Amino acid sequence: MSWRKKVTDHISDVLRFAAYIFLAFDAIVLSVFLFWFTTRFIWRFTQYINHRIFENPWF
Repeated sequence: MSWRKKVTDHISDVLRFAAYIFLAFDAIVLSVFLFWFTTRFIWRFTQYINHRIFENPWF
């Protein structure tokens, strides 16, 4: 019984680390996109409500 890690164990550790990095990157990109989308939706919705209720020009 050896205490040394095998090459395949090192490869699997590196791949697991890379997967965590990509997962974290995807979560950050998704949160930025959702923030952008939500603010754009709220902005356009307020313009629509302003146009419909107060009959101001549509921007």
